[in-house]
Formats: sequence, structure tokens, C-alpha cells
Amino acid sequence: MASLLRWSDSARPGKAPKRLSRTSDQVTEAKKKYEDKRVREFKTHWMDGRPWLKYDNENSVMYCTYCKEQGKGWKFLSGCTNFRIDTIQNHEVSSPHISATSVAERPLPQNSLAAKAINSIKQTEYDRLSILFRNAHAVAKHHLTFKTYNVICKLDQAKGLDVGNSYLNDKKACEFVKNIASVSRNETRDLLKKTPFLSLTCDGSSDFMGGMNMSHCG
Repeated sequence: MASLLRWSDSARPGKAPKRLSRTSDQVTEAKKKYEDKRVREFKTHWMDGRPWLKYDNENSVMYCTYCKEQGKGWKFLSGCTNFRIDTIQNHEVSSPHISATSVAERPLPQNSLAAKAINSIKQTEYDRLSILFRNAHAVAKHHLTFKTYNVICKLDQAKGLDVGNSYLNDKKACEFVKNIASVSRNETRDLLKKTPFLSLTCDGSSDFMGGMNMSHCG
């Protein structure tokens, strides 16, 4: 051990050698050289708990989706290459990012309680009208009087179906049939326009009028 002490001028037996002290300028210069040589990379675990932070592999930049959508956020708007955790931390406490986050994480209108309630009402009304339109279609298809429509609707109510309290009369049944006929006529017309050839077949059978009461359709 004593033979090794000769390699250090300040060493003495039983005493630790003195360390050369460096000035603050030397320390700063050393850190600068270290940073210049150091190759920083984006760490995927930085995205944990940060849904707004994304990394673009193609351009090797990280950016903030919230700020990009709102057009805010300095470097994180177009892409940042300063891959340091403190850079990310500084960004997420910045006022532009906080503002963009408040907008991005705001509940969507269609997901709000009011919107869900309205959608529920619309769906209920749609389901009711679907039953009523089917009833009116059945009446017309089987050549029944529109008075039968009321009976079918009351039967649906007795079976526990929700048909509401509106449109339960023969006049509304006539309107439903007119609408159904209009849609069917338009679909047929559009189909014929796309058809290059048309063939009609007629026979001599007499028409069947049935018991359909069209008095309310006049």
C-alpha cells in the first residue's frame, strides 16, 4: 500500500489524498460537454398518465394532441425534440396547455345527461311510430278499412306494447299510408330510372277493391 502512495504527491500514510477542487465554470463546461455528447431519446413511459402526449416516429418529435387541436402550446404544437422529462413537466403546467386540456376533456354534448335524456325520448317516439306505421301498412296491404287500425293499436296496448296516446285514429292511419306509398313510389321511380329495359305483363283478371275505406283520404 505504501508503494502506491508515491503516485500521489498529496498522499500521506493513513490520510486520504486531496481531491482537486473544480470551479463552477469548470463544472458548467463539463456538463455542457456531457450534454453535447449525450444522445437523448423519447421514453414511452413518459406517456403514462398523459393521454395528450404522443410521439411521431417518422419525424422523431413529441407533441401535445390537446394543444394541437386548440392551436396552442409553443413547441408542443408543431413538435418538440427536447426529449427531457422536465420539458414535458413544464409544458403540462403551462397556461396554454391547461386551457387546451379544459376544452379537450370537456364532456361531449352527446354524452351529457341532457343529451342522453333527449336521445331516449327520441328513441321512444321512434319505437312508437314504428309500431303505428306497421299497423297502417298491414291495414292497407290486406285491404282493410282504416277503422281496423284503431282496433289493432288497442290490441297492441293490451299486449303491453307502448304505442303512446297520439295518432290512434283512422285519419292518422290514412296519413301514414300516404307517406308509405310516397316512399315506395319514389323508390320504384328511382329503380326504373336506372333500368335500361322494362317489360310489362297484363292479364284479364278483374281488379279486387276489397273493403278498403278511402273516405278519409279525400
